[in-house]
Amino acid sequence: MPQQLQTGLQFDAECQHWIAAHPDTVQAVLHHCGLRVRPAAESIPKALVGGPAGAMFGRWLRMSDGAAHQAGKPALQAALQRWSYEHQIEWRALVQSTAARRLIHGWADWMWVTPASSMAQMLGIAAEQADALTPLLRALAKGFAPAADEAAAQAAHQAAQALQALIAAAAPSSLLRAIQAEGWDNASDVQANLAGLIWQSFEATAALLGNGLVALARDAELAGRMRERDADWAALLKRVCRRDAPIRHTRRFAPQAIEVAGTLLPAGACIIVRLSGAGTSTFGHGPHACPGQDLALLIAKSALQQALHSGMPWPAVDDLRYEPAANLHAPIFVHHKVPT
Repeated sequence: MPQQLQTGLQFDAECQHWIAAHPDTVQAVLHHCGLRVRPAAESIPKALVGGPAGAMFGRWLRMSDGAAHQAGKPALQAALQRWSYEHQIEWRALVQSTAARRLIHGWADWMWVTPASSMAQMLGIAAEQADALTPLLRALAKGFAPAADEAAAQAAHQAAQALQALIAAAAPSSLLRAIQAEGWDNASDVQANLAGLIWQSFEATAALLGNGLVALARDAELAGRMRERDADWAALLKRVCRRDAPIRHTRRFAPQAIEVAGTLLPAGACIIVRLSGAGTSTFGHGPHACPGQDLALLIAKSALQQALHSGMPWPAVDDLRYEPAANLHAPIFVHHKVPT
């Protein structure tokens, strides 16, 4: 029998953090208007303060609260929902073309490159440039890490500059026009958050894609059903998110003493909010729920459909290992080129 989750916040004495695991508690924390997504004393990772990567990070809606978040989030969310719906046939073809191109280089390349490259192409970046973004995005990942040293920070600054330059040089995308139509006209904030969409596709959507592939590779009956009848992809991806959430948890911080889910927290308290498990959502809830959920699911569905019909053998999933990251749950596929 699975262990029953306790309601309310549970204190972890070892890490000195509070844990929200029960679905009701997760909802309460994520909807709490008094909590913040960053520590009060560190709105930007310390290693990145004063450089381009830090400036970009500080403009991301997903990493900010207050007036800037309130001004931009509704516009971005409305624009993304309408844009992904209106262009879904076009984006499906783009993702599948990208996935087929990357699968030649192996399943690891297919998983990591397809989502971010597809997102970049949707924003007007040429396919060749979009496919080559992975080193920049890996540099950003290392720079955002809590243990980032000076070399990692400098590489992240260079990557942030290069990524934003590509976005600025691209022809104005239909998403940019949709965002502007929603009334969000701060050019620097918008550009930074377009870069943020590519970044989020690189980690979270790639992990969703990989975990979806593992689910199909482990269940021949499921794969056959999806291949023959193009069954309910929404249900499959929901199950993947519940059992193998690409992002395991998020954090919230108390800027001052505050009551949350029946517990009085001191100023500076950190809550680890578990997103995996029945009844919760890997896309979050409340003010910081992921605005690109529909687009992420479209990318994952389209790439997995391409994989199903590619005729390529499934990757080995026995004794599967995962990326050594505390939060990201992404499978490691043996890196080899698929025979053509």
